[in-house]
Amino acid sequence: WALALTGFVNSWMILGFSAFLSHLLVYDLKVDSGLVATVMSLTFLVGAAGSILGGVISDRVFKGYRYQTLMIGGILAAVGLLLLLVTRNNVLIIVFLILAYLGPNIVMGPVWACPASLVKPQIAGSVTAFANVIANIGGLIVSPILGLTIDATGSAMMALFFCVAMSILGT
Repeated sequence: WALALTGFVNSWMILGFSAFLSHLLVYDLKVDSGLVATVMSLTFLVGAAGSILGGVISDRVFKGYRYQTLMIGGILAAVGLLLLLVTRNNVLIIVFLILAYLGPNIVMGPVWACPASLVKPQIAGSVTAFANVIANIGGLIVSPILGLTIDATGSAMMALFFCVAMSILGT
């Protein structure tokens, strides 16, 4: 269940970014729309590097233990998103968004290696499948929830706070 919750939160975070980030940048933080395309591209490029980095951190630094890396990812996402609230500097916005997007992607490296270390090999496949189903539910519901939130409030700030809360829950 803990692995399934982590997967749910991680899918929420990764797919939730695309649901609110451009609105947040253009309308709430008043970032130039040309820069928004660059920021979005950079944050999504961080995905591949973050997954690899997460695997390396959990294997090399924590000697195969995964939970520390999962917690680091959650903390990075929450801190990166919260730091957006304290700056209007475009360079810092980019840095904070890369930090925020790095968090859930760091989780992607080690999270799917968890079943092998959590359960007996005979049920690792079914545990992975269960966690995947729950994770995909998080990814499926996040866009409509955050989209409705943005429409109801006229701002992406509440969507940002939902993502921070989810990240803390995952941590």
